[in-house]
This record gives sequence, C-alpha cells and structure tokens, in this order.
Amino acid sequence: MIYPKSNRITLECNEEINKSLQALLNYPELESIHIGSPRKKIKYNSSIFNNFKDLTELGCDLENVKLNLPKLKSLDCGFGKNTEITPECKQLEKVSIYRCKDYENFWLQMQKLPCVKTIHIGFGNMLNLSAICELPNLEELRFFYIKNLNDIKGIEKLKKTLKRLWFEEGAGKNISDWSILGELTELQELVIGNNSKISNLHFLDTLNKLKSFRFVSVKITTKDLSPLDSIPEVAYFHTGIDKELDLYLNEKQRELRSKIQDRVKELVEKYK
Repeated sequence: MIYPKSNRITLECNEEINKSLQALLNYPELESIHIGSPRKKIKYNSSIFNNFKDLTELGCDLENVKLNLPKLKSLDCGFGKNTEITPECKQLEKVSIYRCKDYENFWLQMQKLPCVKTIHIGFGNMLNLSAICELPNLEELRFFYIKNLNDIKGIEKLKKTLKRLWFEEGAGKNISDWSILGELTELQELVIGNNSKISNLHFLDTLNKLKSFRFVSVKITTKDLSPLDSIPEVAYFHTGIDKELDLYLNEKQRELRSKIQDRVKELVEKYK
C-alpha cells in the first residue's frame, strides 16, 4: 500500500505500476501525480487518472483515454494513440507532449481549451506545422528533439499571441526558410539552436517587440547582420562567424554575451 506524505506523489514506473495506481485510489484528494520514465516499455491504465478530480498536475503516458480533469493546470505526457484531452480540462494552462503520432488531432483538441498558454512538443517526427490552430491565449511554444521538420508555415496562425518561441535540440536543423517568423509581431523571445542554418536574418526586421534572440550551434551564412541592431539581448555560440558578430554588436550586446558565456563555462566546469 502507498501512503502519500502530502497531496503530491511521484511513482516509479516498473512492473508494479498498475498495483501502485490502484492503491492510489484510496487518496482521491491528490493534487499532483507524476509517473517516472520507465527503463523499458511498460503499459499502465491511464484512464485511472480520471478518478482524481482534484489533480492540478499530471505527468504520465496517456493512451486509450479521454482525460476529464476539471482542475488540471499542467500536463506532461506521452501522447499515445486514442488520447483525447477533453474540453472538461478547461483550466489547463501548460501542456508538454512527447511521441505524438497525430499532431492534427492534438492541435484540434488544444483549440477547445481556452486557457492554454504554454505548449512544449518533443521527441517526435513532424514534417511541417500545417496542423497548428489559432489559440486565443498561447504565449509560449517550444520544439525539441523533433525529426524531419522542414517547413514552418502555419506558425503564423499564432501571430496574435505568441511571445516566446524555441527550436532546440535539432528541431530546426532541416529548416532552410525562416522568413515566416517575421509575421510573429508579438514575439519577445526567440531561440534557435543545435545544427540549424540561417541564411537571411531579415525576418527579424518586423519583430519590433523582440527583446532576446539566442542562437547556439547555428550556422550563419549571411553577411548582412543589420537586423540584429535593434534587439536588446543577443546571445550566440558556434555560429561560424562568432568573431564577425563580436565586432558588429554594440557594447551592451557584447557585455550580455560575455556574461552568458562565463556562466556557460562555469556550469560546464561544475558538472564535469
């Protein structure tokens, strides 16, 4: 029997996980449940989470379930087959999904959830962003460990609200045309990293609210760096033209980069 010490619990995903989840039914007042990542493929009955109507946080793999949790605010999940995040999850604000097989269905579900402000999408195979739907309050979107993404048209549907956008851990390495980002006029923070290429920076010209632009391990092939002029915070490493960028940026931008670089070195030494 499991005895939670508070209204939050994290379970190890092992051969006993279904028994552990069954035991949790004695604690319907739980507000947070997280299932650890399994070392091997282990399936469990994810529909059992619908019994915890006070849940505000849930981290698990979902499959063959219609999630119906009216107080849920944060969901971190493997998005398996026949998964539906129903409109009853009306307070949901943050969604992180992994290994999704049907992005069109996912975005249609998000469109029915008016409070969603943050979406993180990782560990999947995605050719384009055509499935994206306009969401009334989405402010943050992050892609990481996404394979084969080569066309980002469709992201302009989020131009009214999107403030923070990340392409990380190789998610942008097959993208050759970034120009559509120029339509995201509310954008304040942009991160492009890990094996991506940028041949033209002029998509930045129309991003008048952009405060921070970070690009790491990105190959810059353009010689025209003028679009960087008006961005208060510019940070970059391993672009192929780091020296040219150092000379081009103003004193304030160079000072910021130096601080970030020193912090990165400090962390590298700390975790060696």
